[in-house]
Amino acid sequence: MEAQLINPNFEDGLWGWTSPCGDQAELSTDVPTHGGAYSLRIRARNTTSTPCVMVEDPDAPLLPDIFAYQPLPMAVAGDVVTLTVTARMEVAVPDQWGYGIRGDFIAILSDSSLTALPGGQHGFPAQTTWNSGTGSFTVPPLPAGAVLGVALSGHMFGLGEGYALFDNVMTSITGSGAALNARVWLGGPYVPAQNLMRDDLRAGGYLPSSDPFPLNPLPDVLPPGALSATGPNAIVDWLRIELRHTIPGVGWLIRVNGSLQRDGDIVALDGVSPLSFPVKAGNYLLVVRYRNHLSIMTQQAVSISTASPLVDLRSTATALHTLPAPNTDLPAKVVGNQQFMWPGNVAYDLEVAYAGLGNDRDPILGAVGGSVPTNTITGYQETDVNLDGVVKYTGSDNDRDIILQTVGSSVPTTVRHVQVP
Repeated sequence: MEAQLINPNFEDGLWGWTSPCGDQAELSTDVPTHGGAYSLRIRARNTTSTPCVMVEDPDAPLLPDIFAYQPLPMAVAGDVVTLTVTARMEVAVPDQWGYGIRGDFIAILSDSSLTALPGGQHGFPAQTTWNSGTGSFTVPPLPAGAVLGVALSGHMFGLGEGYALFDNVMTSITGSGAALNARVWLGGPYVPAQNLMRDDLRAGGYLPSSDPFPLNPLPDVLPPGALSATGPNAIVDWLRIELRHTIPGVGWLIRVNGSLQRDGDIVALDGVSPLSFPVKAGNYLLVVRYRNHLSIMTQQAVSISTASPLVDLRSTATALHTLPAPNTDLPAKVVGNQQFMWPGNVAYDLEVAYAGLGNDRDPILGAVGGSVPTNTITGYQETDVNLDGVVKYTGSDNDRDIILQTVGSSVPTTVRHVQVP
C-alpha cells in the first residue's frame, strides 16, 4: 500500500523534510515533466567537504551528509518498503571519477542521531537529465525508540562540484492496508428526537458530485448509486478525514474524502463500504473536518487496520485534543454523554464568531440578500448551518441562531476556537 510522504513533490517548500545541513538543501524551479513547480536541490558533497552531521554507516565510511530526510513511522521490522524517485545531476565542475545520487533508508532517533541501515543504500540514475529509479528494502529490527526514515543525497567521488535534484519521491509498504471504523455527529443537522442527522441535502438533490471543500479540494467524484440509501444509512454530506503521525511536529500523513451517514457512520464515497486509506495499518491521530463546522482530532492515537475497532467520536468517552492555554477551548459541544462537532464555521477558518470582524453571522445575512433578512435561498450553501437545504437568517429553523448557541448565547461576543493544531 502507498505510504504517503508529506510533501513528496516539494510543492509546499521543504515542509515535512529535514535537512541537517541547513541551506545546502533548497528549492529549484528545474523540474521534470509532470513535476509541478518545484524540485529539491541538494549540494553534492565531494571529498573535501566538511561533514555538518555524522551519520553512522555500517556499509561505507560516511553517508553523504548534505541530504534531506523524512520519517516513515508506519514501517516496522519485516515490512518491504519501495522508494521511487525522479532525479538528475546538475554538474558545475566535472569530476573525473564521476558522481552519484542516493536514496538511503536510515534509523532516526533524533535529528542528531541518525544511523544508515545495512543494505539500505540505493543508487539512482546519476545522469544530467531527469530519470526515475526504484529501490526496495526489507526493514530490519530498529534500535529502541527509532523509526525508519528515507534520506536523499548526492555526492562527487572526487573534487567535482554540483547538485542532485529530486522530485516525485514516492514510497510504498507491503501490507494489508487500513480501513476506518468511526462515527461522528455534526451539531448542525442533528435532530435529537430522531437521534439522527438530517439528510435534506441528499433528498433535495443538492449534494455535489465532486469534492465541495473550499480549500485543497481532492479529485474525487461520487460513484453511481452513492446516494440511493434511505433511512439511518442515508448520506448527509461529504466529510474530510485526515490521519496524522504520532511523532510531534511531523503533521498530517494523508487526507481522504468520505461520506457521512445519518447515524454517524463514516463510510467511503460509495455510501456503503468502509473508508480505506493507502497506508499501512497502525496507530494514527484521527482528524475529522467538515466544511462549516469546527474540526476535531482524537487526543490519543487510534488503531487503523483491516479490522479496526470502533472509534466513536459521538461519545464523550472518546477524548478529543485541546490546545494549550491561552487557546484552550471545548473541542466539541457536549450534551449528556454525547459530543458534537461545533456548527457555524461559515467562514471555514479556525473559529466560530457571532459578532465582530470576520464573524460567521453576517455571511448568512449577505447570502439572503442583506436588505430583507426574511428572505431565504435554497441549495448547497456554506451558510446552511443546519443542512436543511434552506439558508435562513430569521424565523424558525434559521441558521443564525445556531452560531449564537455555539459561542454561548449569554455572551455573544465570545469566540469558539478550533482545537486542532
